[in-house]
Amino acid sequence: MKRLIIAISLIAVAGCTRADPLSVDAEYFEGLDRAVVAEVLDHPAALQKIEEEPSATRESLAQAIVINFMTCRDALRVYQGWVNTGVAPSLEPLPAPTNPREPGFASNQSQYALFEASIDSGELEQLRFSLTAQASCGEWIPALPGDAAGPTIKDVVEEG
Repeated sequence: MKRLIIAISLIAVAGCTRADPLSVDAEYFEGLDRAVVAEVLDHPAALQKIEEEPSATRESLAQAIVINFMTCRDALRVYQGWVNTGVAPSLEPLPAPTNPREPGFASNQSQYALFEASIDSGELEQLRFSLTAQASCGEWIPALPGDAAGPTIKDVVEEG
């Protein structure tokens, strides 16, 4: 009987320590495109990264991934426009959540600054590198919204 009580107690404690499920309506996603939030929460690789994150920074990473999806796709738009016209369009402003979480938002700001510097360099190859380098957002973010099985941003740039 004592073992049964201990086992039940352990199960109850384990159940209480599980991560809260992510939700499109979470306050840390306020101010971000709900369709992109839903896409991220449905994307297997994104979800795995979020679930592996320590609970103290899970909200920050989830928010940062949503912003990465938006910013990387916009950098792809700039890249494609630059290739097609010879002139780099401007990046859209960095998506700003109502309740920024750190350290993720600082990372988003750094990545955005890298994209801006790549564009400001006047060298298309710098933006290309920013979108295709190892560990870049282009390696795993789908080029098209909602197409987790489709080509990544890197695939699209390299197919060029």
